[in-house]
Amino acid sequence: MDRVRHVRAVKRYGVVVLFACVSSIAESQQDLSSGLELLRSRKGHSVVEFIDDAAKQEIPIDVIKKQLHVA
Repeated sequence: MDRVRHVRAVKRYGVVVLFACVSSIAESQQDLSSGLELLRSRKGHSVVEFIDDAAKQEIPIDVIKKQLHVA
């Protein structure tokens, strides 16, 4: 049972990281580096922190997307 939870946690973390990357790319409308730089420059990394905190609380990704108003 612990292995199943661990595998799910790793997969969930991967999804959150990819979602954060896609969000930063979409926000900058360029590439990942530009997106991360834009988020850092305007303190938008709180979005990434929000997604990370939600994932740690095991909130489903659909709920996170609704809260962020993402399709």
